[in-house]
Amino acid sequence: MFDLEKFIENAKTGQSVDVDGFRKYVNSFETVIIWGAGNLGTAVGRELLNLNINISLYWDMQADKKVICNGITVQKADFNKYDKDKTFVIFCIANEALPSLFMDFRNKGFQYLLGKTVFYAFICPINNSNKLDASTCNMWDECSACGCQRLFSVVQHKMATKKELSQDKMLAFDRVHFITNNTCSLGCKYCISMMNSYRKEQKKIMPLERIYKDINSVMTAIDAFGVVNIFGGEPFLHKDISKIAKRVLEYDNFGAIIINTNGVVNISEDQLEGLEDNRIRVAFSNYTGQLSREQQIMFERSYELAKRKGVIAKTQNTLPMWSIPPALTKHKDIDENLMTQCRNVCAVPYLYVFNGKIFPCLQALLSFDLEIEDNGDYIEIDTINTTEELRERILELYNRKFHQSCAYCYSPDGSEFTDKAGEQGVDQRYMPL
Repeated sequence: MFDLEKFIENAKTGQSVDVDGFRKYVNSFETVIIWGAGNLGTAVGRELLNLNINISLYWDMQADKKVICNGITVQKADFNKYDKDKTFVIFCIANEALPSLFMDFRNKGFQYLLGKTVFYAFICPINNSNKLDASTCNMWDECSACGCQRLFSVVQHKMATKKELSQDKMLAFDRVHFITNNTCSLGCKYCISMMNSYRKEQKKIMPLERIYKDINSVMTAIDAFGVVNIFGGEPFLHKDISKIAKRVLEYDNFGAIIINTNGVVNISEDQLEGLEDNRIRVAFSNYTGQLSREQQIMFERSYELAKRKGVIAKTQNTLPMWSIPPALTKHKDIDENLMTQCRNVCAVPYLYVFNGKIFPCLQALLSFDLEIEDNGDYIEIDTINTTEELRERILELYNRKFHQSCAYCYSPDGSEFTDKAGEQGVDQRYMPL
């Protein structure tokens, strides 16, 4: 009998998979749907067809614009038309802004597999036997190093071998975000980092030496990261962004660096100097569908400059949808049990580092940085005396049953979405307090 869980585990960790068993298992379903006809869904569908797996149709939010993919009809998602016990869905929506969309889908009870698992199993060349080359991750449009369990596993294996440790003894995280600033060149109505919520006097661009100290403290305390994100606000509003990236490159316990930018900023050639390293990807978030023509031109100019300078620059598909972040107030009926539930389903197994503090999630950072509540959901780097002490504090922080900031994320009614990702404007629930 085919073991789907073993297939998933082997795919994530770079081991060989049961190809014939997988083919028979998927073809046993009456209906096979690939949800997402973008880069990932197209690549996964092409590979499944090569494996003689029958694909019934694609689902995609933009089915009116892309009606055929790999010769297969593309429709908008409709759960009511299909028997959940006879339908197999391969979820290929790669937009990192939509983790809650997947959670909502999973609760409907359909049999499913993440498209990235298929990508790991049949397409990705990275494994524990080969020398790690992050350019593979950074150059492809079909996948992203962010959230890549296979890359994370391979980095863990590499560092465990180097340190002569078993992987279960390592302190490792999927990713870390080093925040360079809390200011942005856009004012997105539903910004996940709540840039519109900052008062003028709260906005700051971090001194280079502060960022260097934070990088050194965290990179030496943690055994492995899959990805290092250099984040904002808008990171290219920091004039020394290239120096920050080059400082991270001095360490070897990570797979790839991703610099996230909205592209609507006057990027200089000096800021791109050194970013042509193949371990770095500059990810241009494509909100142009909601921007002015002037902003669109600036986006295109920034993207083309990065490409011309030899940087691995990638732009996502135009983002059609965003999850709406929680408001700046606690849920009124929250208690420890509900916060524990919220923590248990949290989809963010990584760290945020900003201004000398380590936070377990973005909401914890925002609660503190927006001066809403000092709830202790952080570690002050400058109060730690040794690397070992910092490791212990990070482990303790991450292993808490819940964080006080979970009280802001809890949503009994499920997720909300906007179909205008990157829409400019201000929602009253995020007004500065």
